[in-house]
Amino acid sequence: MRSRKKLNKRKIFIAAVFTAIIIITVICIDIKIKNKIEQISIYYCNMSVSEIINKSVSKTLNDNNTEYSDLVYELYDADNKLSSVKVKTDKLNILQTQIISDINRQLLNNSKNKIKIPLGTVSGSYLFSGRGPEIEIKFLPSGSVSSALNSELTSAGINQSCHKISMNITADITAVFPSGSCNTSVQLNCILAESVIIGEVPDGIIGENIS
Repeated sequence: MRSRKKLNKRKIFIAAVFTAIIIITVICIDIKIKNKIEQISIYYCNMSVSEIINKSVSKTLNDNNTEYSDLVYELYDADNKLSSVKVKTDKLNILQTQIISDINRQLLNNSKNKIKIPLGTVSGSYLFSGRGPEIEIKFLPSGSVSSALNSELTSAGINQSCHKISMNITADITAVFPSGSCNTSVQLNCILAESVIIGEVPDGIIGENIS
């Protein structure tokens, strides 16, 4: 009778240990898969949102037929030498508003901002990569897109300088997947216009610090 009780206790103990091992293993695998999904989500989110930003910038510039000369005034001295360059902040602000508006519109189009990844891909095993049921990941804006305009003059060689007008764009995105979600910030610097100035370097840029 006692031997049976000892045997039953041993079986219960072994079963409990085995169950605990299974539970711990499942939890570890779940954490590993979730971390892998987060990494993949952030990677594809950066790719997808960067593409949206670049397309919106290109589209806006093309729709407005924007050239470098449309965004600056070139000021000359009495000897007809280029003395300084003045940025047309009013036109830049209009471009900035149009670009941000288009980016926000694209990000809110949920039907385009999602991808599907085979479960085998997130397992980290080359053997199962590209196989298994698909996991859907959606990219949703977690706030309004922000931006800052920049104008800088740099040396481009002997008696040459390059004036570049660019736009720093930041989009805060939430990636949503079946087991949770994660946040990421996509930052991109896009050139709106640039030109190489031949001759003496101008004294400076008027409106160099644009906001």
